[in-house]
Amino acid sequence: HFSFLKRNMEYLSLLHRNDLLPALTAKFSCLLPQFMPVWSEDPIEQTYRSAFIAAGIDAILVVWAENGFQQSVDEVVEIAKRAHGKPIPLT
Repeated sequence: HFSFLKRNMEYLSLLHRNDLLPALTAKFSCLLPQFMPVWSEDPIEQTYRSAFIAAGIDAILVVWAENGFQQSVDEVVEIAKRAHGKPIPLT
C-alpha cells in the first residue's frame, strides 16, 4: 500500500496540501477488510478495528508528507511494524 503511494507522490502531496487525507482514510477504512484478514466475526467490532487501523495509517501518511517523504517506503513500513508491535497504554 505504501509503495503505491510512493509511486503516486504527487497525488499524496496534493491531498496533504488540501487537507484531504482524512477522506482517503475514510475510504481506506471501508476497504481495509478486503486487503487484510478479518479480525472479528462481529461486524461492529470489525468496523471499529478497521477505523482504528485506517486512522493510524492516516497519521503515518501525514507525518511522512510533513517530512517531505524523506524516508523510503521500506523505512516507513518498518517504523509502522515496530509501532504496531508495542502495546498501547489506554488506561
